[in-house]
Amino acid sequence: MKLIDKYRPKSFEDVSGQEKAIAGINRIMDLEGEKGQAWYITGPTGTGKTTIARILASRIATDCCIFEHNAADITIEAVRNISSVVGSPSLFGGRAWIINEAHLLSGRIVSALLDVLERVTESEQDIIVFTTTWDGNELFAEKFDGLAFAGRCNMVSLTSRGFSPAIKQRLEHIAQAEGITASPEDIDKILKDLGKDKNRSASSMRDAIQALIQLETHRLAAVA
Repeated sequence: MKLIDKYRPKSFEDVSGQEKAIAGINRIMDLEGEKGQAWYITGPTGTGKTTIARILASRIATDCCIFEHNAADITIEAVRNISSVVGSPSLFGGRAWIINEAHLLSGRIVSALLDVLERVTESEQDIIVFTTTWDGNELFAEKFDGLAFAGRCNMVSLTSRGFSPAIKQRLEHIAQAEGITASPEDIDKILKDLGKDKNRSASSMRDAIQALIQLETHRLAAVA
């Protein structure tokens, strides 16, 4: 198993650096319940959008009833198929759909999804979660029926501000658990180098874990 997957948080309690967003999610679920919800999660790359989406999904659905898609692959027929089963009886309990990169949804698909959102919020057993790096206001300003779409979702905004301490703590934990030789200075350098890399992000947990793996790989190669 890849370290990125091995150390992906499995519960909200394990999510680092997004305490405000998690508190907001928990509050909504306390008020309205876990099921029958539509969520729209925005945030910079690597801040935990897909992780949080999967945690939301796992709270109401088993693995066989969690369906994850990239928005670019969503067709009108796919939307109709989702709409046809939302709210219908299921032997396995609730169902969850995760649609990543939601900024790639066309205006036509956004309009078609309005029916799905209505059915989800009335179902009391299913959920749908959208994730995107785009700010919700920027996206909806360009999509037909965008405001109607947004109004049917619980909006969750993740932040990269002040995220470095959480990443550093996670890297230290992984290094200790996996026997990786990485001093505090090494980890500081990882975060500093990521901040200079235009293709990666210092606010990305995924990029940081990958850099930690590369550090260990280079160290082992040097002593071989």
